[in-house]
Amino acid sequence: MTDAPDTSRISFTAHYTGHVWRRHGLGDAALATWQGQVLFGALTPFNKLGNRLQPGLNLEAMLLQRHRIIDALLEQAITGGATQVVEIAAGLSPRGLRFTRRHPDLHYLEFDLPGMAARKERLLSRVSDRSPRHLVTSGNALAADGEQSIAGRIATLLDPTAPTVVITEGLINYFPVEQAQQIWGHIVAGLKRARWGVYLSDIAHTPGGFRGAWLIRLFRQVLETTTRGATHFHFDSTDETRQALLDAGFNEATIHSPEDWRDRLELPPSPPQPLVHVIEARVSQDG
Repeated sequence: MTDAPDTSRISFTAHYTGHVWRRHGLGDAALATWQGQVLFGALTPFNKLGNRLQPGLNLEAMLLQRHRIIDALLEQAITGGATQVVEIAAGLSPRGLRFTRRHPDLHYLEFDLPGMAARKERLLSRVSDRSPRHLVTSGNALAADGEQSIAGRIATLLDPTAPTVVITEGLINYFPVEQAQQIWGHIVAGLKRARWGVYLSDIAHTPGGFRGAWLIRLFRQVLETTTRGATHFHFDSTDETRQALLDAGFNEATIHSPEDWRDRLELPPSPPQPLVHVIEARVSQDG
């Protein structure tokens, strides 16, 4: 992904999140890494301090909230007729394995940086029950066209006319707002031939003034120093996020708060102003 965070940077967060999924029964043994365990231990003091300041103010809780909500929305889309999924920057996410096991006819394409794609393919090659419809490819989410673009990969490896779900989890806030909106536009382009398409993603809004918000800013600085790159809070509100998605070409967009799902999913507590929300945006032929 040209001009995007480099492979080592994405891998750092992929190891950590992969361990979180595994720790909570969402992962797969084939995707477990020692690096993830080490990183989880290193960040545990931040999580404990956050919980003392404000229940739910910790990275592990926010990761679980976004992952479980995206899973629930993906399940809804599949029940509604989606037959294929593209997960961009999937890293060590076990979602492809879980959903292809649950839905054997589902086509699942993981789209990642070359280094991470190669590593994920090696790990998945050890999984005896891996679906033949579960593919991993490298690509460039910032490419407007060509074989390496989102639209190019969908056209060559999937059915571009079939109802499709595109997922970005843990990706968008690593890009400046201009590049994030470019990626959204490229996702719209990749879905424009489909009968309908759904885009699911997490997004972190600008931290509010609640008790402990300073810890989020401190963790952001630590993450940026460790990964040698920037993170970005693009919008202050759900209304701003929704409008940006509509401006990118989606026909409709809903921004989900963890509180919207608390009576339907087992979710960790949230701070008074949840930092992480989940995007559900749609593209359809009839507009």
